[in-house]
Amino acid sequence: MRFFVWVLVFVLLFGILSFELGYSQKISEQQEVAIFATYYTWDIPPNIVNKLDDGIVNLFVSMKRFKVQGYEFRFSEGNLKSFIDKLSELKEKKITKSEKFVDPKWGTITLSPEVLEKLLRSTYIIIPNVKSYGIQEKRDSNKKVYYEVTIGLSLKVFDPDSGEILHVIDVRKTTSGMSSPLLEAITGIKGRNLTKEETINQAVEDILWLIKYELRKVEVFKLYTVINEVMDGKYFIELGRNYDINPGLELDIIGERRVMIGGKERVIKENRGLVRVINVEEDFSEVMPIFGNPKVGDQLVDSLRVGGILKLFFGVQNVEYRDPEDPGLISFFYDSWGGMVDGYRFLLGLSLINDGNFAFFEPQTDVYVLFSSPLTIDLSIGANFALYLRNLKIKPHLGLDLMGAFTYLGQVRWWWYLLDFYLTTFSLGFNGSIGLEYLISKYAGLSLEVGYRYTFPVWDFIRVYDNLGNEYESDIFTSSLIPLFAQRGIFGSVALVIRY
Repeated sequence: MRFFVWVLVFVLLFGILSFELGYSQKISEQQEVAIFATYYTWDIPPNIVNKLDDGIVNLFVSMKRFKVQGYEFRFSEGNLKSFIDKLSELKEKKITKSEKFVDPKWGTITLSPEVLEKLLRSTYIIIPNVKSYGIQEKRDSNKKVYYEVTIGLSLKVFDPDSGEILHVIDVRKTTSGMSSPLLEAITGIKGRNLTKEETINQAVEDILWLIKYELRKVEVFKLYTVINEVMDGKYFIELGRNYDINPGLELDIIGERRVMIGGKERVIKENRGLVRVINVEEDFSEVMPIFGNPKVGDQLVDSLRVGGILKLFFGVQNVEYRDPEDPGLISFFYDSWGGMVDGYRFLLGLSLINDGNFAFFEPQTDVYVLFSSPLTIDLSIGANFALYLRNLKIKPHLGLDLMGAFTYLGQVRWWWYLLDFYLTTFSLGFNGSIGLEYLISKYAGLSLEVGYRYTFPVWDFIRVYDNLGNEYESDIFTSSLIPLFAQRGIFGSVALVIRY
């Protein structure tokens, strides 16, 4: 009987100790931040500065980890130190009436006791500064105007308690308003360049996206949480929508290890695994393990992935040919298209996949070149449903294809002309596949994919030029002269997976 009592006491003590250890880990807490208006010396239109001011405040608000207070103060780097010194001085004086601070560019700034108290109560003060700005008017290959906007922005993170700058974020981004040349090449349709205002808006969005990612790297703003429950094979963590946690976010499992270095015992941090958020509630979330063996009390931290996958793939695709209605140029097609023999051709391409916005759903865009006759560029837009078996993913895929086939048929003597014949064929289609993706680490993996693709031509035409480069027009050169070319049948590929 006494033995069972001691066992019960041991179990209770172990449970209490495990609970205390688990909950002594770091969990992110909401912080108060004061955000100053953006300082600038460049000739920037006021509407752009206002967009940056509003965007930075909204950025912190959307992250849901901060109580945000915006201010109209704008300080240059040179005057920032003077302002910080002034804050420290006024803090010591415990002012009871408004004090003035003179800035050479912005004039006199009045600090009331209430504003000073709010500033000093803030955990951190964010001070933005436009480091560079430029807009250029350019012309594309069709002589159409488009714009390039460059913005360089820095954010200083100031700690009022220590009076020190804890971190500086510097980002720079150039945004082009030119339509996609790749999409134009595949579709044959000239895209619309963005207007000046649209390019500026896109540039502001781009720079704010970079700022948000860089903020995730700042130690004092990093997302920390813990495994707080393991139940029926499911893993639960503290924090949820209340801290802008979304399905698709990945978190590192980190721990500490004591080692002897230089005759002294040191503590080093080590990565012990990776988990992925699959379901989010208001103040807790469910995760699943990809690497490692998470347990209650394990410390988790934002893995800092952007949430994208780049796949470089190599494979084969079956192609089919059919004779044209009008055999007038058939001999030239046979010569240019290798005898028009059905069979497999090699392909090489890349995939861009978004795996950071959903738990299992992955939008995907593929672009590849099919080394056939005619040479073919294919754009496929689709999606995967990723089934995770830890670091092995089974990925059913469905997609829509837009194919552009291009070829030079060669020179044809037509009456007394020597003509160059060029063929363009556009096709639509669909594809379905099943893929296996094995993750070697959170940053890399290998994949194998097998599927079926079916395309059919929707628009084709022949362009003919004489030996002087002038286009030769004739009602004779119609689509009835063009053989059918399509990707129809099984395809397969292997790929290097790069996760970022």
